[in-house]
Amino acid sequence: MSFIQMFGIGTGLAVLLDATLVRGVLLPAGMRLLGRHAWWAPAPLRRVHDRIGLAEAPPVPAGQAS
Repeated sequence: MSFIQMFGIGTGLAVLLDATLVRGVLLPAGMRLLGRHAWWAPAPLRRVHDRIGLAEAPPVPAGQAS
């Protein structure tokens, strides 16, 4: 195999591994474990965010979905 072919196969496998394992499994699990600490923002950005008033909608309890 030539170097270019090996490089292409390695890059393709790296993208596939990143898309499935890292972004599909490890990242959501890490966010779940970190909880509120995963959503840190610097103080100036937090003040801007609070001033604008952006917020998530509260979660809908199970069985009350519209």
